[in-house]
Amino acid sequence: MSTGNQGGTTLLELQQVGRTYRLGDVRLEALAALDLAIAPGEFVAFTGPSGSGKSTLCHLLGLLDLPTAGRIFLSGEDTATLDENRRAEIRNRRIGFVFQDFSLVPVLSALENVQLPLHLRRTPPADSRRRAAEALAAVGLAGSANQRPSQLSGGQQQRVALARGLVTEAEILIADEPTANLDSASAYAVLGLMRRLNTERGTTVLLATHDARLLEGVGRRVELRDGRLVADRRGGAP
Repeated sequence: MSTGNQGGTTLLELQQVGRTYRLGDVRLEALAALDLAIAPGEFVAFTGPSGSGKSTLCHLLGLLDLPTAGRIFLSGEDTATLDENRRAEIRNRRIGFVFQDFSLVPVLSALENVQLPLHLRRTPPADSRRRAAEALAAVGLAGSANQRPSQLSGGQQQRVALARGLVTEAEILIADEPTANLDSASAYAVLGLMRRLNTERGTTVLLATHDARLLEGVGRRVELRDGRLVADRRGGAP
């Protein structure tokens, strides 16, 4: 089994995980027999071509979807035993998400978009506003708090999405192709912010990308192909 443990604590563990979808009479195997362990504080890049299973893996690790085979453990707890309310609570308290389409609410300001996860936690308004402002400042957008997404560039929108992902101080950040719609300068800026989050806060970062340029310095690369794990490399190996 591939492991991120190296003698330490395991944060996420997948045992023979598979995910199959059915489209009418067609059976699509998105992931198959995947064994994987991830330790707290790792920065792991999931790589592979389009259709390799990266997004499916991100959705499973983020408890947004359930496997059709195998088991997923979070801090030793079998996530299959959790009801949807408990899964939603874990997502809100322990996991931050950043997606390639930004998923910002167009009628809300940047600050209000970042506040959304805190509203779900019923954080007092004054506290949520302060924390959202701090998160925007952390991604270099302190001066854009009152702007709506349509008034921001693609790179700025993605930084708002990143601020929303880290405002809850989640221990796990899952980023699914977060730089796919960005120019190179914006992509490297977003990646740099995620690296800083990993090194300074110890956040476990799980990054799905097909862009080889973004892999320099990433501590671990897990390569998928046709829904199967084909390589697990450490130390920035090519």
